Amino acid sequence: MKKILFGFLCLVILSVSSCFKIENKDDIITFPSPAVLQYNSTNELVLSSKAGVFLAPELESKLNTEINIGDLVFSVFSVNLSKPKSASGYYTAYDILLAKVYTRTPVATEGGVSETGDYNSSIREIQILDFWNNYLYFGLIHSAPEGQEFVYEMTYDINEKNKTPTVYIRAKKSGEDITGDVTNTAMFYAFDMTELALKFINSDNRLNLNIMFKTGVDKEGNEVFTNFPLNPVFLVFE
Repeated sequence: MKKILFGFLCLVILSVSSCFKIENKDDIITFPSPAVLQYNSTNELVLSSKAGVFLAPELESKLNTEINIGDLVFSVFSVNLSKPKSASGYYTAYDILLAKVYTRTPVATEGGVSETGDYNSSIREIQILDFWNNYLYFGLIHSAPEGQEFVYEMTYDINEKNKTPTVYIRAKKSGEDITGDVTNTAMFYAFDMTELALKFINSDNRLNLNIMFKTGVDKEGNEVFTNFPLNPVFLVFE
């Protein structure tokens, strides 16, 4: 999984609260948004995002090296609404920052325990970034050497009866085990919440969740979890 610089994650979080700005008398919107890189019907490269579809010519140089067609990404990009649309009817995105997003489906286990038992890396902090096409996007922060990568699991109790289930997020190192000075490392990950919705969605098409993330173990080796500070979280399904 591609490592995301801590500064990029901070930019995303800050952008969520203030997306509209005016620069040089132009109307410029900066979007933080999940997206998919695609070609449109006129064979132009576009970011198809929660915010809309935008031309993305500056990403041509990154194709097949940093990103591929069809990859799910989390992006921050700007659009100048004062400039005319293209002949095909699209605004153009620029100053695009993005990262490939890997995905998983939550797993039902007895008591919500880890499916494999080897997710032993501590998560320092999590942020919910967006919910789009049934995927819940997270930014996850670790204290780890620069370059260390992680993968994640989300579990819940297979016998859960509460209308607001609790899910547990755990992490483990991925790829090479990096050594060196510890810094803030941030990752993006998304979970497909479709299965949970089928089991727990209410009459208003809302899925309510309590989210906990593993921050370590105690002296007896028991897992220690922290509540996501904005619990309970609710997701609205279309």
